[in-house]
Amino acid sequence: MDTLKTDKLITGAFFGYCRNDRGMSILVALMIIATLMMLATISLKTASDEIDIISHDISSLQSFYSAQTGLTKAIAILNNDRLYVGSFSGTIEVTLDNDTELDERYSNYNVTVDDADHNGFADSITSVGTYKEKKRKIFVRVISVNPLSLGKPRELKNY
Repeated sequence: MDTLKTDKLITGAFFGYCRNDRGMSILVALMIIATLMMLATISLKTASDEIDIISHDISSLQSFYSAQTGLTKAIAILNNDRLYVGSFSGTIEVTLDNDTELDERYSNYNVTVDDADHNGFADSITSVGTYKEKKRKIFVRVISVNPLSLGKPRELKNY
């Protein structure tokens, strides 16, 4: 009878230990899986945010390029017609892919050649580039018309 009691105690102690160990293993495995899932979620959120930032930067840069194109065209017009004062606009095809939407395919610029002194000659050029509702504005002072001499172009912030 003593051996049966001892065997039951040993067997009970062994299976009790295994059950607790098995439960602990499942708990540790669940904690590791939860940690990995949190890391994966954080990584996906960070990647999504980076994509949004890059998309915004690309749109803003394309707007700036459009404004530069308008400024270049204004300089070409002033080289041909020293008395030109007025405004014009244009469109640039950004991508040749026909599957993209129209607001993603084209970029626009609006240019104003201004005569603030009312002396008949241009005083300043302002060019605004637009792409996907992002706008960038470049301003340049006309120092002299004959020969054409311009100040340093600068971007107007908070536009």
